[in-house]
Amino acid sequence: FFSILDAHTRIPPHTGVTNTRLTVHLPLIVPAGCGFRVGGETREWQVGTAWVFDDSIEHEAWNDSDVPRAILIFAIWNPALTPLDRESARLAALAEATPPLTPEDRFGLPRAVAPAKEGTGPRLQEATVLRARLRLVASRSDGLLAFTLDNGQVWRQLEPGSDLLARPGDAVQLSKGALGTYWLRGASGRTCRVVRDR
Repeated sequence: FFSILDAHTRIPPHTGVTNTRLTVHLPLIVPAGCGFRVGGETREWQVGTAWVFDDSIEHEAWNDSDVPRAILIFAIWNPALTPLDRESARLAALAEATPPLTPEDRFGLPRAVAPAKEGTGPRLQEATVLRARLRLVASRSDGLLAFTLDNGQVWRQLEPGSDLLARPGDAVQLSKGALGTYWLRGASGRTCRVVRDR
């Protein structure tokens, strides 16, 4: 990303959260009076000369000039890491960035699938009823219907013979039944047993 530091401003001392990556600062526009400190080392910027550092060490920057300063900032893997260390750090960051599933997201997911899609943080209770609108009603090759909801979920009819008279745009309600079953009620009031495909 590009970092623009306005004239006569400072970025106060701060640290990053990990040393698995190194930060690279490449000065692009650096008037006199701009500087940077990492730990106990202070430097003046030089256009085109990058500074690579571990941003878990305290650092700060300033622009005492009358014009803005611009640098390009990006991260690289710390070369001291093994490939396994890098993969572990990547997966940990991905897990941290993945939000937990909402009750609506969890609704109808098989128990084995839901934990794999979970992020970190507290697990939210699954909803017992889901209201949505039909985006698509499709007839499958086996004669059963597939229902695509406006939230992106896809549900499949489990038994033939239930004509819901369902059409795209209709409001539907899905509810949990006994023994892990799910029921879809169409706008007509008719119901059918369904399972979530996606």
